[in-house]
Order: sequence, then structure tokens, then C-alpha cells
Amino acid sequence: MTTKFTMGEAAAQAFVFLLGGFDTSSTTLQACLFELAAHPETQEKLREEVNKLMDKNGKVSYENLHEKMVYMDQVINGRNQ
Repeated sequence: MTTKFTMGEAAAQAFVFLLGGFDTSSTTLQACLFELAAHPETQEKLREEVNKLMDKNGKVSYENLHEKMVYMDQVINGRNQ
């Protein structure tokens, strides 16, 4: 026996998936931005790394973020030195 979703049930499921993923990302972003605002020296160092990448590649891509932005990873994960 198979059951079918109504349009309302499908919309409710999509909404739950959206909120489940959004909450974690928004909390991480909020904490990161707060720390950058509280520590201007960290913000400047991160800005220099982003500008260096932009000058070299002209764009930000997943590969560039993953492989070349070490300080960005440290800031987001709370391991900045």
C-alpha cells in the first residue's frame, strides 16, 4: 500500500528541512561575525587573505575557499592564531 503526500504535507516537510539546515548555518555565521566585530585585528587579517585571493583568481569559489583560505577556516572553526 502506498500513500501520497498532499501539497500541504510536502510543503511542511520542505519547510522543516530548510529550517533544520538554516539554523546551524545562521548560528555559526552570527558567532563568526560577532567575533570579527569584537576583534578588528582578526577582521583585518581575514580581509587581507580574501583580497589576496580575489587579486589572484578574480573570484571566490568552493575550491578556493577549501584549499587556499586557511585563515578563513580557522576563524569559522574558532581556531584563529
